[in-house]
Amino acid sequence: MVGMRKVRVAVSAALALGAGASGAAFATRASGSASNPKYSGFVVNTPVGYSAEAKARTSSLSRVRFRWDSGVAVKFGASRAARSYGGYQLSVNNHTLAGFLRLPAGKGTGSIKLTSEAQPNLPYASLAVVVGTGTHPTVVITGFPAGTTEVQMSTGDAGSAGTRVSAACKQHLKRWRGSMLITLASGAHENGLVDNGCACGLLGKKSS
Repeated sequence: MVGMRKVRVAVSAALALGAGASGAAFATRASGSASNPKYSGFVVNTPVGYSAEAKARTSSLSRVRFRWDSGVAVKFGASRAARSYGGYQLSVNNHTLAGFLRLPAGKGTGSIKLTSEAQPNLPYASLAVVVGTGTHPTVVITGFPAGTTEVQMSTGDAGSAGTRVSAACKQHLKRWRGSMLITLASGAHENGLVDNGCACGLLGKKSS
């Protein structure tokens, strides 16, 4: 990813998103040593969809918010039935809990409160996630169980279909801007990182 050269990347398939989003997995990134990371969270965009992670360094998580200021748009069509959005994984008191996220039936615009449900054969904890649609979309995560020190989240199915890079391809790059804010149970705040671009329009091919 552009702007992420200092970040070492390790891909983890710890949580596939189930039958409706098979093959999707979380991308885990770390900067610096495990005991002294340079930031506490990140959001990684692809042309369609995203993965995100936030870690608590000094206490448990209370709230995570990430926002795209430009270059990414979120739009869901109306639906008469609930749809799969993606999945998440929590680290709570040295235990791993996981769940699915679903878009409720309805028009799919404005601020949408997702519903969470258990994954088969995995310990489960409910999570509150609100997705703001439009050209300045947001995702706000709250409702963490006490003792949560890490959340990983990734879109799939309707979540990926509704989240798209809208930036134009210029000089073989699509660029976006965004920010991430992590609030700890202690009241402290930590800034995360939203990656800011991806390659496009390879030489010899038309720009997308």
